Amino acid sequence: KLHDDCLLRVFSYLEAPELAGSTAPVCRGALALATDPRLWAALLYFDFSISLSQRLSLSSWIDLHEEFHPRQLYVFKHQEQTLCLEAAQNDLQQRLDYTREQEKNQRRLKNINLIQVRVLHLCCCTSAWASTLLFWLKNRGTLDINYHVVMIPVMLFSVFLIACLITVLKLYRMRNAAGVSFFWHRLRGCVRWLVLYTSAAEATLVIILATLLVPMTSLTLEKQLPQAMVDNARTRYLAPFVTIWLAWLVALISAIRRKVFTLGCISSFLLLWLPVMAFTILLYLKLSVCKDLSLYAVAAPTVIPSSLLLIFVSFLVAASLWLGFRGNRDWTEYAAYTLVTLFTVLLPGLLLQIGITLHNMGKLSIDGLLIPTIVWLTILSIFGLIQVVVACRQPFTLETLNVNAWRNMVDVGHNSDTELLISPSNGVV
Repeated sequence: KLHDDCLLRVFSYLEAPELAGSTAPVCRGALALATDPRLWAALLYFDFSISLSQRLSLSSWIDLHEEFHPRQLYVFKHQEQTLCLEAAQNDLQQRLDYTREQEKNQRRLKNINLIQVRVLHLCCCTSAWASTLLFWLKNRGTLDINYHVVMIPVMLFSVFLIACLITVLKLYRMRNAAGVSFFWHRLRGCVRWLVLYTSAAEATLVIILATLLVPMTSLTLEKQLPQAMVDNARTRYLAPFVTIWLAWLVALISAIRRKVFTLGCISSFLLLWLPVMAFTILLYLKLSVCKDLSLYAVAAPTVIPSSLLLIFVSFLVAASLWLGFRGNRDWTEYAAYTLVTLFTVLLPGLLLQIGITLHNMGKLSIDGLLIPTIVWLTILSIFGLIQVVVACRQPFTLETLNVNAWRNMVDVGHNSDTELLISPSNGVV
C-alpha cells in the first residue's frame, strides 16, 4: 500500500479525463485523493493559462469562486473552452466555405474575361486573316468563289460577338443580384465598355448594325440587292454605308443623352468615330456621286489622325524609356508594351491605309497590298493565340485559409492541450 503523498505524486501526472474516470475503480482512497483540490487547481493553471496575464486572470477568477471545488471550476472552464473551440471551428468552416465560393467565382470570372478579351481578339484577327486570304485567292483566280464565301469568317466572328453581347447583357440585367455584382464590376472587354457608356438597348443596336455591315457588303458586291438599287448609281453602294452611319448615329445620340464627355470618350470620338465617318462619307461620294473626287481627299480623314496618333505614341515611348532609364521600372514596362502596340497595330494600320490608297490609284498591285496584309494578320493571330494559351496555362492562385491557422498565432512552446478534451471517450464527470 502506497502512501497518500506517493499517490498524489502519481496523480499529478494524469490528465483531467484520466484523473476523473480512471481512479474510481482502484479504491475509495484513490477516489478521495483524485478529488484533492491541489490536483485540480494545478490542472486549471496548466490547461487554461498560457501567458502570465491569463494566469493572473485565472487566479483572480478562482479566488472569486473559492466556495466551489476546483474540480467543479475545471468542469465549468472545460465546458466554456469547448464552446469557444466549437465557435472558432464553425467560424473557420464558414470562412473556408466563403473562400471556396470566392475561388469558384474567380475561376468563372477568369474564364468569362478570357472569352470577352483574349478569345474575342483572337477571333477578330483570325476572321480578318481568313477573309483576306480568301479574297486574295479569289482575285488570283485560284478559288472560284463568291463574296459570300469570302465573308463567312467575318460572319462567324459576328455571331461570336453577338454571343458575347448576350453574356454581357445577362450580367448587366442581374448586376444588382447577390453574387452577380461580383462578376459585373470585374468584367472586362469592349462589349462591357460599350454597354457601360451607352445603355443595354443602344449597345445592342450598335453591335447589330455593325454586324449587318458584312452581309450588306457581300450582297452589294454580288449585286443581289433589289434591282432598283443596283441600277441607280446613288443607291448601288448605299446599304453597307447606311449600317455604319446608323451605328455611329446611335452611339453619338447615346453619348449626348448620357452626357458622357470623359477624356476617353472624346479621344475615341476624335481619333476613331469622326475619322471613320468622314472616310465613309467621302468614299460613298466617290463611288456614287463625285467620281472625280481625289483619292487623297478620301484617305485623308483616316491617314492624318493615324499619323498624328503614331507620332504621339512614339513620343510616349521615348518619354517612358527616358523615365525608365532614370530608375522607374514601371515606366520601362509601359514603354515596352506601348512599343509593341506601335509596331504591331498603329504602324501596320497606317501602312495599310496608304497601300489601299496607292492600289486604288494604280501604283500598287493587289499582291503587293494583300500579301503584307495577310502576313500582318498572321502575326496578330499568332500573338492572340499565344495570349490565349498563356492565359489558359497560367496557374490559378487564390490564398486559402489554413485549417489550423488559428493555432499558429500562439507560441508553440506554450500551447495548451485542452483541445484534447473536446470529445473524450471518458470525459470529465
